[in-house]
Amino acid sequence: MTFELDLDPTDIADGREIGGSWMEVTYKFGFDAETCQIYFMRVGFHRLPSGPWELFFQVVIRHTNSGQVDVFWGGAVKPFGASSEERIIIRGSVNLAARLLLELKMPETVDMVTRDANLPAPALDKFGLLGDVFREYGYREVFQEPFHGKKVWRFTTDPDDEEKEVADGQQE
Repeated sequence: MTFELDLDPTDIADGREIGGSWMEVTYKFGFDAETCQIYFMRVGFHRLPSGPWELFFQVVIRHTNSGQVDVFWGGAVKPFGASSEERIIIRGSVNLAARLLLELKMPETVDMVTRDANLPAPALDKFGLLGDVFREYGYREVFQEPFHGKKVWRFTTDPDDEEKEVADGQQE
């Protein structure tokens, strides 16, 4: 497997809303000529049954020979072999896509949840950077809770939210 980064920031330009409860930005970020795979990132919001929206990001791999599509929600499986420098660029593209989504729609409350439990600190860094994006747009982090080894963050623009605000991304 020979992953090649192929990311043009101008491709991260179109967000779309689907049915009032789903928004996404999807863009190509790489390919593997050996295995005939194209790598896409999907970053979006979807409305949870309980009311708030959830930010998600997925790696989507399209196999050009067969048409098969694989979707990876978590980081436990590494579907491509990017270098640490390439991962920094890809992480920045996710933040850019989140900004684009917030330009299109600013839900009052947004949750972020890790898909995998007990992630090491470096794996949690991308969530911290996404939290910074929400704070840039006027959101307050009102809680950060573990749930069966998963991390959960909630961001809100509601000034009347009674939940305890988290200072600098740390639970008090």
